[in-house]
Amino acid sequence: MSWPHPSRRRLARWAEDANDEKIQLHMEQCPRCIGIVEQKSSDDGIPMGDVLRSLLNAPETMEEELVVRAEEARRRRAALEVLGGLVMVPWETLRVMIEEGRSDG
Repeated sequence: MSWPHPSRRRLARWAEDANDEKIQLHMEQCPRCIGIVEQKSSDDGIPMGDVLRSLLNAPETMEEELVVRAEEARRRRAALEVLGGLVMVPWETLRVMIEEGRSDG
């Protein structure tokens, strides 16, 4: 959770506009501040639906971040597959040598 808690004035501005990313991150994790915004919005007549939509909307960069993460995961998996194949080479060699030794004897 990002600390310290934003001031009530900053929370009120955020509830009206929701453009402050720091407060957005804090609000996603802080029931105390969500309660303050809920109370403030009911006192000031700010539609609660607007506040909730701003809380629940995905960040604009989410799609790009997911694509980057998926590409990184694919690269890591490919590297591990190569490494796994290289690790198996000595075992396969040993297995072939043992099988040939059995067939010779």
